[in-house]
Amino acid sequence: MPGSLRWGRFAAVLVLTLAGAMATASVATASRASVVVIEVGEPLSIFGKTYPGGRLTLRPLGDEVSGVTLHAVGLNGNMLGVLPGRLRNQAGERTEATGFFGRDGKGRLHLLGYVSAERETYRF
Repeated sequence: MPGSLRWGRFAAVLVLTLAGAMATASVATASRASVVVIEVGEPLSIFGKTYPGGRLTLRPLGDEVSGVTLHAVGLNGNMLGVLPGRLRNQAGERTEATGFFGRDGKGRLHLLGYVSAERETYRF
């Protein structure tokens, strides 16, 4: 009986170790996409609300449906919300991340999309 208890503990430790390794691998895979940080020097409109300029952060969260990825949007360290973006892969070398902005009739900036350092283009 004592031998079977040792074997049972060993098996339990082995299962927990493998489960931890698999969880770590999935987190590492999910974190491959880089956080994009864009310094915006003037007010911009996101989610229909105007915010002062500052440090805009964009981070892919995962796919909602095929071809659409959800992105966490933050400004100056505050989470603003989540935007769905369509992915358009670009071939080529790594590049500096950059944002795409447009202007409305009042001249306010609107976030249209961005290119990540991995050359993934997202359009909102």
